[in-house]
Amino acid sequence: GKRDDAVLLASLAIPAKWVDHPLMDQHIAVSLPFADQTPEGLPGPDSLDQLRALEDELTDRLLPCALLVAHESTRGVRTLHLYADSDDPTLAEQVRNAVSRWPGAAVNSSVDAGWRAIRHLTG
Repeated sequence: GKRDDAVLLASLAIPAKWVDHPLMDQHIAVSLPFADQTPEGLPGPDSLDQLRALEDELTDRLLPCALLVAHESTRGVRTLHLYADSDDPTLAEQVRNAVSRWPGAAVNSSVDAGWRAIRHLTG
């Protein structure tokens, strides 16, 4: 889709609904700027390989404590939407550690029991 004339590529990693995962009430957003991008600001082949590898590493490290529910890419940044149990305060820190080698990576976590942060993606 398009937002503000920027091309937005979004995909739901799993067909998840918050009601299926009531304990996953912490939204962890991971912003990953990528260098290799198409003219539309989407990941080019090099970036795509690196982003996929990082996503795999994250999910391997965090499952089943956190779910990668969706990701979206626009304007040279991919945002991963993870949901975790807020009772485990170390998860956001684990995510930070996992992406610390990525240039410009940012991690923000917030309580979001109804998964409002991805509602624009789930319809």
